[in-house]
Amino acid sequence: MPHHIGPARVTLREAGHILGSASVALELPKSRVVLIGDLGRSSTPLLRDFVTGWSAPVDMVVMESTYGSRGHRCDQLEARRKLAAAVRRAVAQRGHLLIPAFAIGRTQTILYHLNHLVEAREVPPIPVAVDTPMGIRVTELHTDSTGLFDDEALALLDAGDNPLDFDALYAVRRGRDSDRLRELPGPMVVIAGSGMCTGGRIVRHLRDRLPHPETTVLLVGYQTPGTPGHVLQRAAPGDAVHLRRDDVVVAAQVDSLPGLSAHADRTTWLHSIPVQPRVALHHGDPGSQESLAKSLG
Repeated sequence: MPHHIGPARVTLREAGHILGSASVALELPKSRVVLIGDLGRSSTPLLRDFVTGWSAPVDMVVMESTYGSRGHRCDQLEARRKLAAAVRRAVAQRGHLLIPAFAIGRTQTILYHLNHLVEAREVPPIPVAVDTPMGIRVTELHTDSTGLFDDEALALLDAGDNPLDFDALYAVRRGRDSDRLRELPGPMVVIAGSGMCTGGRIVRHLRDRLPHPETTVLLVGYQTPGTPGHVLQRAAPGDAVHLRRDDVVVAAQVDSLPGLSAHADRTTWLHSIPVQPRVALHHGDPGSQESLAKSLG
């Protein structure tokens, strides 16, 4: 439904990035501009895909370029298979699977895939702890906003299966409960923030568990250079990563799961706009912006 602000007509269209994300179509008397913040990937779990039905000509698009220099090499099914393999390793090693995850979007995607794996009995039973108060609250917001879910998630709900809840899933809200969680033996999955290991409860888990070879760390998001997550992603056994005030030796197995990115790649929806508009790029490093600009001609 369009909104009118002075002479402008504003319409919000689904962007498919996180819950409630939207593109903005701004229509003025002499021009039409589409503003894109973060644009999601197609077939992302839980959420409907971004809108491609731009029937009217557009004069300018302002869009993100996070993955402007490359395409995604790993889809959701492959990501689910890799997640299953990490869970099975934790069970076999009787160790901990630590997943540093962003509270908004990434935590819910991981829970969605774990729900499928548990319900389909593709992984052995294992406790899963969500040790992030913000992630718990955002998950509750998803449950309260099922009108934004895609058809697959709605079908699960209709069948009585909450795609964000399953047996042996525990929400860890209080700090003292997080402290107790660190004392529990494996096997166990722990999902905690922050996604780049710069702070939050995941840091304490990493300090405890990185020196143990039975631990698996699964990095499920982009790791910015200079962050502990970036160092950890490139660490060899015996290397150290600086966490808060200490250098912690890495004996754990560290894997990356690139298929869960919530950003569209360079194969954008721009082709769905009937007349090629002028394009302005943001939200990407200079290399990504330059590469995407060249591909657009």
